[in-house]
Amino acid sequence: MHILIAEELTTIPTLLDALESYETAVATTIKDAKALLSDHAFDLAIVGFHFDESRAIELISWMKSNAVNVPIILVQMSPSDLERPFDKTGASLVKGGAICRFLNLERAPEWQEILKAAIRECGKHG
Repeated sequence: MHILIAEELTTIPTLLDALESYETAVATTIKDAKALLSDHAFDLAIVGFHFDESRAIELISWMKSNAVNVPIILVQMSPSDLERPFDKTGASLVKGGAICRFLNLERAPEWQEILKAAIRECGKHG
């Protein structure tokens, strides 16, 4: 399975360690993510809520507008300044069909298992 990780720089090493059994590509800016999605086929995208200065929703909207048919898992790995914005945004994106799953992994000690289960659930070739 080929996974795009679009996440803030500080979280990428942690995600890469957890996803070492998958083929991954990394983007830390929306420009890089768009280029990778335009040039390569991915089975899944993991997009961080705080990606590129909180531009995750912009990337997801671009993917849908440009018919990039890749299942998306939206994750929150670090705290947010706003009260529960992730849960509200994630729920609305799942309900609207824009993403497959949203995961608030900030305080989940078993976050790796939760993420891997979501990958199996959402991945095209899970």
